[in-house]
Amino acid sequence: MTRMRLLVPTLVCLGNVACAAPYVPLSAAANAVIACSDATDMPAAPVLEVRLAFLYTAAAAAGTLNIENAIHHAIHEANEVLAQSGIDIHLALAQLAPLDGMLGDEDAFLQHVEDMINHVDPFQDALNYAERHHADIAVLVTNGGAGAAIPMFDPGSQYRDSAFVSVGLSVMESNLTLLHEIAHIFGSNHHRDETAANKLPRYRFAFPKRCPSCGWRTIMATPDLAGPNGTSTVRLPYFSNPDILYYDPAIPGDPGTPLGMPESHDEPEDNRKALTNIAPIVTSFRTTPVWFASSQAKTPWFEKRVADETMTDVRFADFDGDGITDAFKIGADGSWLISRSASTPWEPLRGVDPLSVPLEKLRFADFNGDGSADAFHVDPSGKWRHSDGGTGAWQILNANAGISGYDVTDLLFGEFDGLPGADVFRSDENTGSWYYSAGGQSAWVPLGPAAIDKKIPTNELRVGDFDGNGYSDIFRSDVPAQKWRYSPGGTSAWTVLLADPEAAVSIDKLLFGDFDGDDHTDVLKTTGTAWGISWRGSLTPELVKVSCVTVEHLALGDFDGDAKTDVIRSGIRP
Repeated sequence: MTRMRLLVPTLVCLGNVACAAPYVPLSAAANAVIACSDATDMPAAPVLEVRLAFLYTAAAAAGTLNIENAIHHAIHEANEVLAQSGIDIHLALAQLAPLDGMLGDEDAFLQHVEDMINHVDPFQDALNYAERHHADIAVLVTNGGAGAAIPMFDPGSQYRDSAFVSVGLSVMESNLTLLHEIAHIFGSNHHRDETAANKLPRYRFAFPKRCPSCGWRTIMATPDLAGPNGTSTVRLPYFSNPDILYYDPAIPGDPGTPLGMPESHDEPEDNRKALTNIAPIVTSFRTTPVWFASSQAKTPWFEKRVADETMTDVRFADFDGDGITDAFKIGADGSWLISRSASTPWEPLRGVDPLSVPLEKLRFADFNGDGSADAFHVDPSGKWRHSDGGTGAWQILNANAGISGYDVTDLLFGEFDGLPGADVFRSDENTGSWYYSAGGQSAWVPLGPAAIDKKIPTNELRVGDFDGNGYSDIFRSDVPAQKWRYSPGGTSAWTVLLADPEAAVSIDKLLFGDFDGDDHTDVLKTTGTAWGISWRGSLTPELVKVSCVTVEHLALGDFDGDAKTDVIRSGIRP
């Protein structure tokens, strides 16, 4: 892959003189050669995250006060152990659900699991469940007292259909059995003297540390080792790692015992290294579709959430008024769903939409000025309807202003009268007239001077506050003249914002937001290799990010609550 290298002037700051990063024009990236793919737009340091899909039996659920809390706690405990063992792997819950009649009683089910472990009858239901929720490993919680898994001795993607763990509720947390069984999938085994030649792990150091004389063992060791006075050894919350010393709290001044042996030893013990080496294989068992965001369209991509939906499947607005943009979609049953901050699981915003308005016919704006987005659409009779906060029933917003039969694609939303609540704007390209409806509730009000060219369709216009006075301006891209123009407040003559070859781009290739938080609208332009921002729409676009993603695959919002516009996209986790 050829990667672009930008030569940026070195920034030298002398004494106490304040200095800023040098300006780099977007044109500096215009001739760059770069191979555009998902891989070029991945986060700089992707997380090695193993996703787990849990199923639990009815008997397991009956064995504890709250089975779901027990599963969450087991995952939390496992992540703490991984971290203190020096292993940079994170376990994440993809989904959990009751088994719901996949099999009969518990005894029959446990026999089925035993058959699965012995390759007699693969447990396809669990694997399908994992596939559906983009999980790397399927986990079954039973009411038993043991665990089982098929060790991955020949690492590779072909193992994904054997990535199944069974764990008993009573030992899932208390004995770290969940983590023990997962480590089998990572290719680690018990002891050398108990391992048949055909079951040796891929790495000769993938074995635990056992210290019978000390009375303890690391996670992968089995409990049948005699400790002091014939007692069973205690399982420490660590994987073998020769770089960590364990200090026995019962021995004053204990000098510490290494929790493993280095790779150079005749019998090395380093599950830490084995798990780390295998992790990229396990985390890639199933592709994981996610949303990535970039703060202010500048920062490296960071992950917001696992999501199947692309940007065309969702809309973004702040539905709860907390200053952070949420995601909205319509469920398969017609219900409205929200992912708060575009990061939480989908939850109902309201029930099934009685009008069955398709997503492309919905718009979102704050019509009552309460800080949260309302849903808007034009019904078949031409009436405007809105749902307060996306939770209220459909109400007629303006029975008169919408009777002209305008589609939502003929309308824009902005602030033209200085009063709380979004106004509705339209351009009549036939008569050369602009109109707005105050708060979406008044009759059409003429807008703009008569002496300027207004015979421009609404879809070739945008609204934004380019002069920072709190009123919406009307923006157009004059491609033949290589100029961006705006009408301040929609009431003044066209004024040139930017005269530059970079302005020769159709308006549907631009995105508008306040990327620096100065209360002025900025313009984002993509080239297919890089992004540039024209601050306030009046400066030559400045190179802000190298990215292959173009505006068609991006959406905007404030996803971190800093009152600055961010960018979000869909992609596949590496």
